[in-house]
Amino acid sequence: MPRFVLMTGESPETLAGGICSGFDSVLFKPCTAAALADEAWPDAPCTVMESPVDAAEIRQLFRRELEQRLPELDTLIANGQVRTAASITHQLIASSLICGEQRLATAFRLLDSACREHPETGGLAQRYLRILAATEDFLANI
Repeated sequence: MPRFVLMTGESPETLAGGICSGFDSVLFKPCTAAALADEAWPDAPCTVMESPVDAAEIRQLFRRELEQRLPELDTLIANGQVRTAASITHQLIASSLICGEQRLATAFRLLDSACREHPETGGLAQRYLRILAATEDFLANI
């Protein structure tokens, strides 16, 4: 029988206070498909295969995602819709890491943190500009 597994990018300290109740286990990102399968179906006689991926194709998909999501993110921040902006930055952190773009992932994490923890501060614009600079570098190297 499958188990309920919480897969999160949050730190263990952040999850204190019962947020994990109701789950059989917790996995912290990044984790492999095999680790997830082992936690969710510990007794299943199955093998999870990591599929080979064309890195150039993944980078092009990420480029298109950035072209679509950054204008949306810009509008959300300008309109003070930081919770929705944070959900987008969370997705873009994952996409950045899939592409191996640590600088972009870091920039998105900083904006994500500001949106979630300090949305009233003026640091959102500065952090967003950092994302734009990192994006420009990424696009120049595709």
